Amino acid sequence: MYPLYRIIVAIIRKGDQLLIVHNQSGQEKRWSLPGGQIESGETLEQALRREVEEETGLTVTSSSFAFLTENFMPTYQAHSLVTYFDCEVSGVLDPNDPDEEIIETKWINQTELAEYITSEDVRLPLSAYLEEQHKGYYMFEEMKW
Repeated sequence: MYPLYRIIVAIIRKGDQLLIVHNQSGQEKRWSLPGGQIESGETLEQALRREVEEETGLTVTSSSFAFLTENFMPTYQAHSLVTYFDCEVSGVLDPNDPDEEIIETKWINQTELAEYITSEDVRLPLSAYLEEQHKGYYMFEEMKW
C-alpha cells in the first residue's frame, strides 16, 4: 500500500493562454500548472489559495471544481489524488515561493500544452477538460513507471 499524496492544481487562463510554472526539485526540472500538496488541516480551497499565492504571487478571487485524477505510481511508491480547479485571479505575477522550487512562470497558448506538460497523466485529462469544458471529471490510471 502506497502513501496517499493529496495534490491541488490551479487552471488559470487569460483568453486562450494558460499559466504554467517551471519547477525545480533537486536535479529534476519540469513545467506544470501551479499547485502542490495539501497541508495537514487545510481545506482544498485554502490549499489552492496558498499554492497559487506562493507559486505565482496571484490571489484566487473565485474557483470552481474542474476534475479529479487518481494515480498509483510504483516507481515513486506513491498514490496521488489530484484535484483541479478552474481559477479566476487578480494581482501581479510575482512568485513568493518559500520552497524556492519555482524557476519561472509563463503564459502559453493552450495549443502549446504538449511542448511543456510532458506527463500524459496530467496533459491528457487537462486537454480533454480544456476542449470539452465539462465539469465533474474523474480519471484513474495505474502508472506504468
